[in-house]
Amino acid sequence: MQQRGQHRTSNELRKQRVFISGSGVRSVWFRHNLENFKKRLKALERRASDDEACGEIETAHPGYLGSQDI
Repeated sequence: MQQRGQHRTSNELRKQRVFISGSGVRSVWFRHNLENFKKRLKALERRASDDEACGEIETAHPGYLGSQDI
């Protein structure tokens, strides 16, 4: 089952013109402590929550937020 994940990831990266073998994907996962699906999913959730915290702020017009600080 795990091989299918490595090779599928390799094939998906190949579509984006990143050429790496299935065993290369596995080596990268081990290097970053992402050797099983549960760890990869947890890292993805952590990254998604970090992206939400650093989002953009919408204001009425440019400079509006800066003028509020004065």
